Amino acid sequence: MNRRQCHFFAFGLVLASACSGCYHKSTVQDTVVFGFAWWLQAVVVLGSILAFPAGWFLYKKWAKGGFVLMGMAPILLVIVMPMMFLDKVEVRPDGFQARWGIWFAPQSAKVEFTSVTVLELQPEQREDRLGQHSNYRIVCTLRDGGTETIPVGDLMRSAVRDIIDRASKKGVQIRGEGLADRM
Repeated sequence: MNRRQCHFFAFGLVLASACSGCYHKSTVQDTVVFGFAWWLQAVVVLGSILAFPAGWFLYKKWAKGGFVLMGMAPILLVIVMPMMFLDKVEVRPDGFQARWGIWFAPQSAKVEFTSVTVLELQPEQREDRLGQHSNYRIVCTLRDGGTETIPVGDLMRSAVRDIIDRASKKGVQIRGEGLADRM
């Protein structure tokens, strides 16, 4: 990879890093809704529309880079863009619900605080070739003795503090609350 290609790749990484964590928090009556920022959705739409022609022109000078851009256009349009419009977390005074994942196979969770005795924020350590990373999950111990585990992804991470605050107001015992401030 030559110097120009390295700069192009580095710019893409910086842009992706800058866009991660760009969420919108809105309040509708007593419900707090978390979703991706509108401008980030617009950037993904515009980027997916421009990726194919940019890749076509780039293909003549740098075949691999042009091919990657042309391949990214349909992936952005078909997979990433719908996810950004559909992923959301709603926190109500009596519970919360979340929807995340690929649009054609979404995952969802709905938790009512009246059915929960303990809400625990747990860390999960994983190690890969880049080092050790912490992921989190919310484990709800239900009154009927069961448990419900919800992974804390990027969008859910922004809603955890509101979930904990509203659950504690409903008398739910909170464990691992200090982890919310470290996420």
